[in-house]
Amino acid sequence: MKLSEALSSAKMLRPHAADEFTLAQLLFRGVEGDVAEMFGVEAPENPNDGTEAELTDVELLMPHPYDEVYTWYLCAMIDMANEETNLYQNDMEMFNAAWARAASWYRRTTKPADKGNWRVM
Repeated sequence: MKLSEALSSAKMLRPHAADEFTLAQLLFRGVEGDVAEMFGVEAPENPNDGTEAELTDVELLMPHPYDEVYTWYLCAMIDMANEETNLYQNDMEMFNAAWARAASWYRRTTKPADKGNWRVM
């Protein structure tokens, strides 16, 4: 999923007045850093600092179909800012469920071949 797709899908679900640069910053400081940590890679920097006229579109780390974590995270942040407590709680439930599916997928696809289903730490 590209950054612009995450922003537009969140805007479709939760119309808002927040600018794209603020939402991109929330995404990179929040869930994208967690995705990078889960994948064991360095967290990417947000190429958008708000000084450009247009948003720099980048590919986010989480692959399809697990990329819905971005949409639900942004919806939750919008609802939190708007003090929509019930919507925020619902969005966080959706985010947590999407995150659990993504984490399960990652564990299934990256487990060591010689360790069975369990990873020895």
